[in-house]
Amino acid sequence: MRFGTKWRKVHRLKREAVQLGIVCLVLGLIYLFIYLSDDRKAPVIAFSDDPVSYVPGGNTEGLLAGVTATDNRDGDITKKVIVLPQTEQISETEVRVQYQVRDSRGNLTVETCVRNLAKENASNTDPGKTTPDPTQSVPEETTAEPKTTEEAVTTAPIKETEEPTSAPEPTTAEPTTEAPTEEPATEEPTTAEPATEEPTTEEPTTAEPTTEAPKATGPNGEKITEIEATFIGQQKYIGEISSPAEILVQGVLEDGNRIILTGWESDDVGGAYVAGKNLFDIRYQGLTCKLEIEAIERPAPINNGIPVITLKQTEVTVKKGSYFHYRNLIDQLYDDKDSRDTLVQRIRVEGWDKFSTNKVGTYVLKVSVKDTDKHNSAVTVLTVHVVN
Repeated sequence: MRFGTKWRKVHRLKREAVQLGIVCLVLGLIYLFIYLSDDRKAPVIAFSDDPVSYVPGGNTEGLLAGVTATDNRDGDITKKVIVLPQTEQISETEVRVQYQVRDSRGNLTVETCVRNLAKENASNTDPGKTTPDPTQSVPEETTAEPKTTEEAVTTAPIKETEEPTSAPEPTTAEPTTEAPTEEPATEEPTTAEPATEEPTTEEPTTAEPTTEAPKATGPNGEKITEIEATFIGQQKYIGEISSPAEILVQGVLEDGNRIILTGWESDDVGGAYVAGKNLFDIRYQGLTCKLEIEAIERPAPINNGIPVITLKQTEVTVKKGSYFHYRNLIDQLYDDKDSRDTLVQRIRVEGWDKFSTNKVGTYVLKVSVKDTDKHNSAVTVLTVHVVN
């Protein structure tokens, strides 16, 4: 009996040990699966060999030419690449520019690239120095003209008024010769002085608005005359929340160039879209502009839950070296279960890895989307012509 009892205890302990081992193994496999499924790999930024010039204080869009970013989970995330304001001049002709991109899981990548330094900032300072000169020369010319014209006007009527006064006098011509010599001498300074003072007092008042007009300045002290807002997001549907990431605000400089502005304000951003045109008031350091964004009703799902993606154009022409992204052409993107943001991350573009605006040619891109239920949409062919 004692031997049987001990054997049963040993057998029970072995069975419990095996069960505990199985539980530990299952928990380990679950932890390993969660660890491996979590996205810990940062995206990769790549640069083309084509030369790109850096203009101090200029628009940063030109610095994104030939820059691409890919992620092991999100795929192509070139649109998320931004240029950091920190730059380092390493020589008289070269500057080191920093680029940053972040994937949907928050993994961050920062890369640097050496760019050619374009010496355009020296030419931009010349117009600012020459603008005050013409305003100073204008009053000198205008004050000189009324003096000569008024003297001729004042002397002519004086002779006419004096002749009738001297006509009733029967005496000789002596008073007529004395009157014009004495009277014009006293009247000329009295009439000429107020005429010359009026233009001098009015002209500085008109010149004041020109000096006070540029109230806003850019990040590097550039004078901004006006601002422009552009909608860079996708088609909005009724009820979706507006986001500042969908709006690009640019400042127009005195020379006509444009720079990207940050820190702008709008009380309308963050609200839900309504049917029709939604008006946004954009403000930046005292300057204002308006932006209209149209929202439509979300189409009903079709084709038994198969996702739908359509483009505004299927054939476009862009200039060499300019910025282009296929997402700017997306018209409709929806599914019966997945949101638009989810579908954007699941768009597939065949041939995008070979596309570049730095090389002239014709590129054929095949655009489609795959939802989380593994349903593939119809393929849309996009033809892009890159020309000089």
